[in-house]
Amino acid sequence: MKRIGNRICAALLCALLLVVSFPLTAFADTNTERAASLTVDPALYYGREALATLPNAEALLYAYDQIVAGVGASQALISIYDGTHPLSQAELVTVMDAYRRDHVEQFWLANEYTMTYYEPSCILSISPRYLFAGEELALAKLRFSEACARLLSELTDGMSEFEIELWLHDRLAAGVIYDASGANAHNAYGALVEGVAVCEGYAEALQTLLHLAGIRSFIVLGESNNPATGLSESHAWNLVRVDGEYYHVDLTWNDQSAWLYHAYFNVTDATIARDHTVTPTAYALPASDGDAANYFVQKGGVLTSYTAESVGALLRENGLQASVYTDDPEVFVPWFRENILDIVSSADVRGKYAYSYGHLGNEVHVQIVTCQHTELVYVEAHGASCEADGNSAYYTCECGKLFADAEAKTPIESAERVRIPATGHDWDTVVCTADRVCLTCGSVETALGAHTWIEATCLEVRRCTECGVQEGELAAHADTNRDGVCDVCYTGVSIEQESTSGEQSTHPSTSGERPSDRETDLPFFQKWLPLWISLGGILILLIVLAAFLLSRRIG
Repeated sequence: MKRIGNRICAALLCALLLVVSFPLTAFADTNTERAASLTVDPALYYGREALATLPNAEALLYAYDQIVAGVGASQALISIYDGTHPLSQAELVTVMDAYRRDHVEQFWLANEYTMTYYEPSCILSISPRYLFAGEELALAKLRFSEACARLLSELTDGMSEFEIELWLHDRLAAGVIYDASGANAHNAYGALVEGVAVCEGYAEALQTLLHLAGIRSFIVLGESNNPATGLSESHAWNLVRVDGEYYHVDLTWNDQSAWLYHAYFNVTDATIARDHTVTPTAYALPASDGDAANYFVQKGGVLTSYTAESVGALLRENGLQASVYTDDPEVFVPWFRENILDIVSSADVRGKYAYSYGHLGNEVHVQIVTCQHTELVYVEAHGASCEADGNSAYYTCECGKLFADAEAKTPIESAERVRIPATGHDWDTVVCTADRVCLTCGSVETALGAHTWIEATCLEVRRCTECGVQEGELAAHADTNRDGVCDVCYTGVSIEQESTSGEQSTHPSTSGERPSDRETDLPFFQKWLPLWISLGGILILLIVLAAFLLSRRIG
């Protein structure tokens, strides 16, 4: 009897071990890598910080981090539900808005995505659309990082945050043309690599460089009157933190024709609100009410009052051209014209002269020209090479002034306005295990080394994060909690519903069918069946052990 009892105990014990080793629940964990050349200090992302202040912050932050990692690896499907804190459609819109304004360096993300959901109050995952993929993306990332590196290499040790911000602002203005026809005009790639962008591209390029330089920036969306047309239109600009204080910067509007203005360089909420309207957000934007880092406070030129003598002295001290900041430009400009004789005299100008002016916002640029510019020299255009700058065509005068025309009617502010930045190498490929060759100049670069793999899932074969090479087969579906539903792709559970698209933030649709109760809404007992089996097994084991010990005592 004892031998039989022992055998029964052993058999039950083995069965119990098999039961308790059965996994109770699991959620797919997405592990991705971000491009090393685009790494930014996470503390600089304002949007994520703002999400932490909202209700249901756990779900918002989990989804945000999953999206950052998933887009960084170009994942086809990104799980955003942590299994505990549901995320609604409205909350997903907020997360996507904060993410897109933060991570402008992930330029390959398009403005559309689809989503899968258990119900509108519980979004499970999103499937983004990408502008670049595979080897094309790898090459684009390389060109993007090289363009950033070229600009950042011009910064010098000891530069203040204001000086870094101003340098990057002016360099982008010199190198970017406002043009909506570019395929990437709405992102940082268009501005930094292709040199063509609209307001979004300008703002995202500036933010990318500021972040890489260690300065916080956040994209602001709204409306503003286009200085060129006077018409109101959708607009984007930056909120930049300089020495602990936030300021508005509108690089797009500052970059006007032959002149580079600074009317919208580090201005307050009150100043920007004169001709910009900010689109409301679900979270609070930083307040901007200081002027310590304002361009004209730093550089001079703020006119609270003015006379012919004071304006003449300002021109004399600045090479007969100056930018001034006044609260009443509509009054200052006609006053300048009416008092030009006295201003010229105060500037110590003798002989023939000409004058010009222009204004943007509260900034007025004035200039007195003494040279008649009768003998201009034409400078031919030269295209940029992979490593050397080029230039557009212009005319130069012996006095040092540059002009866009032979009649000297259109002055060019500086040589930076005609400079064409080096293009960077156009590598034939980015293959980790083979050398690459520049298609433009023939330069050769040694192979990167071994592939860096993202392991296969049921949606995608394994892929190298550096060169985009794919190989192998799809992995089997993962159903660790044995509920008949794949943990990665939710096969048979959720219905994808395409979202609407937009220029900056995108909104998921609000319609769709709820998945069947048979597949997703399991009965309470069935959901916890593994737990009941485990507890029952433990109870049986205790009973058997007790019976065994009792039989030994009786025997």
